[in-house]
Amino acid sequence: MAEELAVRARAYGHDPLVVRGRSQPRPEADGRMCAKHEIAEAVAALGESVSDSLCRTRTTGEERLCPYYEECAYVRQLREIKGGRGRLLIGTHSYLDRRPDVLQESKIGLLVVDESHWQGLVSSSTVDLARFTQGRAIGVRGFQRKDGESAFEHQARKAGADTRFFDAILDVREVFQRAIDEHRQPAIAEFRALGFDRERLGFLQSAEWSRHEEIDLQPDMPTEVQRERLAAAVQREIPGFARVWKTLSAEIESGRDGECHGLRIDPDAVRRDGSAFVAIRLDVSRDPRFLAVPALLIDGSADEAITERFWPGARFVAIAAEWSRNVRIVQAIDKTGSMHSLRGERRIEDIRWLCRKAVDETAIAWRNDEAARPVLITVKALADTLRQEGGRSSYGLDIEHYGAIRGIDRYKNSAAVVLGGRIEPSPAEIERLTRAIWYASPDPIRTLSAEESVRGLPKGLGEIRRRDGTSVTVATNHHPDPRCMRILRAVRDGELVQAMARIRPVHRSTPCTVVVLTNVPLPVPVDATLTWDEIVPCPFERARLTGFLPDSLADLAAAHPSLFPSHAAARKAASRRGWTPCDAAGSADERELSSDTSHLWLSNGKRHSFGGMVRIEYTVAGPNRERRARRGAWVAWNGPGTAEEVHRRVLAAIPHAEDLQVIEALGADPSDPVDVVDVAVAARLWARERRHSDPTWLVVPKLHLTVAPNWLVEGPPPDRGRIPMRLGCTA
Repeated sequence: MAEELAVRARAYGHDPLVVRGRSQPRPEADGRMCAKHEIAEAVAALGESVSDSLCRTRTTGEERLCPYYEECAYVRQLREIKGGRGRLLIGTHSYLDRRPDVLQESKIGLLVVDESHWQGLVSSSTVDLARFTQGRAIGVRGFQRKDGESAFEHQARKAGADTRFFDAILDVREVFQRAIDEHRQPAIAEFRALGFDRERLGFLQSAEWSRHEEIDLQPDMPTEVQRERLAAAVQREIPGFARVWKTLSAEIESGRDGECHGLRIDPDAVRRDGSAFVAIRLDVSRDPRFLAVPALLIDGSADEAITERFWPGARFVAIAAEWSRNVRIVQAIDKTGSMHSLRGERRIEDIRWLCRKAVDETAIAWRNDEAARPVLITVKALADTLRQEGGRSSYGLDIEHYGAIRGIDRYKNSAAVVLGGRIEPSPAEIERLTRAIWYASPDPIRTLSAEESVRGLPKGLGEIRRRDGTSVTVATNHHPDPRCMRILRAVRDGELVQAMARIRPVHRSTPCTVVVLTNVPLPVPVDATLTWDEIVPCPFERARLTGFLPDSLADLAAAHPSLFPSHAAARKAASRRGWTPCDAAGSADERELSSDTSHLWLSNGKRHSFGGMVRIEYTVAGPNRERRARRGAWVAWNGPGTAEEVHRRVLAAIPHAEDLQVIEALGADPSDPVDVVDVAVAARLWARERRHSDPTWLVVPKLHLTVAPNWLVEGPPPDRGRIPMRLGCTA
């Protein structure tokens, strides 16, 4: 995304530079920005200076360089930044709280931060409880002998500090063990009662860092020697231990007495090697380091309370913008579209067919402009499944997943977007993020009990607003704590809005349909609210999308056994969908259309035709092969092509079909006499011309014009002038 932004910035005359970390890929060649990026990350994690330890340093007047220094892409990047003035630097959210040598506050004139940056300022880490509660002595760093202090006085002072340090470890061990025995989390009041305050906890942080020893690393050392010395470093635990005391200090200073927010016991923690241990879990948030720099935060789904936590005093400016009328939103109202439900084969199959439908309905748009091709945005697990099944080559549309779509601009011309479900954090994750952000807040957070959390979020009522001013009430998940609810909306609702915004809906100049397969209320009004089953293609529409839709229910079941296991199943499905068999229509003329009594022709009293398909007829032998039934069907056809191709498609579905005949597609609605006559006349002319031009085609239009005094036709057939006549049409 940074590269896309850089390209757009250059178009406006800027000179952008994408700032990359040491472990990022090099833009112009294979490899990483730093040849020793893994070692550099380990050094940084221990609080050491990467530049001095690995890049360049001076000892006794001698300069020592990394063997890759002169060709290092990271070093070259530093030179470009230092040498450029007024240059646009583009970096990730990770730079907001770090102090790298590439970005210096004094040299930044304006900071522009895009959406959802707060998630990069939240961190979670663990400390082994057993290791933390072991006794340990204060180190040398920070406790050296003072000027004028005798050796005896220094030794006595250090012994007193050791005792104070050890007593604090015993106290905290007592609190943690009692909480574990009672199956609960430690309370702030327990620590406060044992004398933990800001001054004592500050001393404990210093005591931990006093054990920190400089690692003897030099830039020109062999890589293996650097690895060995890092592995032997004793201070690997020190940063984590110091963070425990620092987090507890913030909890004490908050004034709360209840459970800690950012410091918790995790009895089921797992190490990287798979072994289990009891951990102290630290869920905290960090302040951005650019608070003194003028900043512009751009976030269409920003939450004021969350933003205030990281940018105190931020002023919100709302830009009034209405989504274009070219954007049509259809939303499901009876399904949540949860990640769990989208693991079921039935829902996955629904979305597969809906993807095919979106591609089919927007075919004209994306055939004229490839950028108009539809896109599916769904949960990562489902997106990965569909990609493994062939992705775009199988389904005809692009596939993206939530969490990886912000800032993407390549779908601004898509003619359709399908939002397959939604992401929703678990109750435990929502509460973890809330505790981390407001871990130092004086206000307690209302959490769900263990039993409630297992059952999931409780239901609450929400309103889906329609564009016509009406609304529909739906039941959606909610959290009883207001701040937890803010997190839920920021993650769940915000991601849905971001996905919809990929089509650039405000300035949209071409039509686009957005299908939302979740009943989460959105901040924008929708055009239609339907059930899930009304949105996804029914079995008959799925048959059409395969390219072959016969009139006969028996042939329908034979051609599509996965959709209709039997003739009876097809008849039952037709009855449920309101399709009427021909023999029940009550019209002799209509019965003439086919000798098969199980004939799909009427739906809600109207005959159907389908764009992109041609009408064909064929015969099938009866049970005793003496009586032959003539039947009709629709076959997908975008042309140009030959009759043999149509024939092959029919035989692939109905192997026993014979005497194939291709006729012109019928009108959409025979109740409109002008359309019917136009189709009838055009079919007859087309059949005559087709027979002369291509003798391999067997064309029998089966269309007859008859007098119907109640119809007045004042319409011109294609290219044949006007014919004011009273005509009726039966087929």
